[in-house]
Amino acid sequence: MKMCELSNLVFLNFSTALALCRSVSRV
Repeated sequence: MKMCELSNLVFLNFSTALALCRSVSRV
């Protein structure tokens, strides 16, 4: 796996987790 693909995957997971956290905070 390329480093770029790995970093993109991690960033995507982090963004999803952060968005999910914010969504829960609103409720």
